[in-house]
Amino acid sequence: MERPLLYPGNREWVTSIECINSTGWALPPCIIFKGKVHIEGWYQDSKISRDWRIEVRPNGWTTDKIGLRWLKNLFIPATISRTTGKYCLLILDGHGSHLTPQFDQICSEKDIIPICMPAHSSHKLQPLDMACFKSLKDAHGYLIAENIRAGLNHYDKLDFLKAFPQAHAIAFKAETIQISFAGAGLISLDPDRILSELNIH
Repeated sequence: MERPLLYPGNREWVTSIECINSTGWALPPCIIFKGKVHIEGWYQDSKISRDWRIEVRPNGWTTDKIGLRWLKNLFIPATISRTTGKYCLLILDGHGSHLTPQFDQICSEKDIIPICMPAHSSHKLQPLDMACFKSLKDAHGYLIAENIRAGLNHYDKLDFLKAFPQAHAIAFKAETIQISFAGAGLISLDPDRILSELNIH
């Protein structure tokens, strides 16, 4: 699931592709910066883990190709040893990068069952929206405020890469992830939790 993040300075958008598991663990994120080339300092001066991915796009948004690279180079290697049984279920929002024939083919070859949520439903059905993204926004905002109080009035990509791992570690704790799945009525399965909030005629 993608989440755009806005940070002060030049007010650029950063996209973070996130994925969580109901047992309480999170995949490494894939961060998409606005830009054209990778900068060596992003990897040398930051605290990002080696398994995190950084992509660049002129607008900072994801694409079909980035979605495929995320699936092949991040999701599959991170989940293959954790999968119980033959199949792996991947619940997706309705972003177009998840709906390509190539994405579907790779899923089929690797015994991944992709299910897309209905349009305009992620605020109710997506576990990440239940707790993790709010926690991430709050933690990142707190770290930015700390920098401002310390006299830092410009926040660039290097500053982001120093702060974001801290915010990510705070937001993606096992208990927060499990609360997220419970909030979406998935674990433990509780469809009435969502159905009771819908205005069905």
